[in-house]
Amino acid sequence: MLATGRVIARKGLPFGIDVGGQIGQVLGERFWGVDAKAAILDGGTLTPSVAVRGSFSRLSSGPVDFRVAEAQVSLSKGFAVLTPYVGAGARWIQGDAQFGPIVPVSHEVREQKVMAFAGLRLSLLPLRIVAEVRQGSTTAGFVGLGVGL
Repeated sequence: MLATGRVIARKGLPFGIDVGGQIGQVLGERFWGVDAKAAILDGGTLTPSVAVRGSFSRLSSGPVDFRVAEAQVSLSKGFAVLTPYVGAGARWIQGDAQFGPIVPVSHEVREQKVMAFAGLRLSLLPLRIVAEVRQGSTTAGFVGLGVGL
C-alpha cells in the first residue's frame, strides 16, 4: 500500500465547468497538477450526469521528471447523499531520470494506458467521503475525505 498526502482545490464556474489544482507528496517527492471538467449532460430525476475531464500532473525532483496527462468521460447519478459513478479514460505518461554522477545512466518512459474506474461519494455537508477503484494495467484503490460546500 502506498499512502500519499495531497491538497486539492476546485472551483465551479458557469456553464457546468469546474477547474482545480492539487499539490502533494509521494515517497517524499512533491507533485502538482491541474484539471478541468465540463458537464456534457446535467442529470435529472431519472437521467444521469455525463462529464468529460482533462488533467495534467507533474512530479519533478532533481534527476527525476514525470508528467501524466489524462482524458476521461464519467457517468454519475446522485441519490440523496450518495453518488455512485463510473468512467473510462486514457492516460499518457512520460518520464525521464538521470542517475549516477560517475557513470551517467538515463532512463526514459513513454506509455499510453486505457483505464476504467468506479466509485461512491458520500456527501454529508460539509464533509465528503469518496471511495474509488481504478483498473488499468494494475488495480488501485483510493479513499479520500474532503471538506466543501
